[in-house]
Amino acid sequence: MCLLRKDYRMYRFSLERMYSCEISSRHFIRDNHFHLSNYIGEHSLIPLDLKQIQVRVYHNENGLRLFKEKYWGNKLQIINKQEGFTDFEFYTDDMSNLYQSLFAMTNQVEILQPEDVKSNYVMRVKKILNVYKG
Repeated sequence: MCLLRKDYRMYRFSLERMYSCEISSRHFIRDNHFHLSNYIGEHSLIPLDLKQIQVRVYHNENGLRLFKEKYWGNKLQIINKQEGFTDFEFYTDDMSNLYQSLFAMTNQVEILQPEDVKSNYVMRVKKILNVYKG
């Protein structure tokens, strides 16, 4: 339970930011009113077909570090590294999370494959743009 936000939050260790840790004497007590089913969505409970995704991460600003800090899917691996960008491949069944993560990365990540995922993402971005056109 996050006392600041007064909500349950999931925290993940980041190898990009965590340089040291120490064991604390502070103890945490389980909340008896907490039910996992209230906090996990359908995509996490029902495994769907995994899609193989390839993306290009540009080395501008903090793009590469921010990309590595996020969870993108299973079997994340580098498939091509050049000056200015790195291509990654991974598998995911949660397309909503993928699109949200891509949107948050703005122009630092580009979908390379598969083409249907790329075109679906472009369609979503166009819908957002259409909302702001006067």
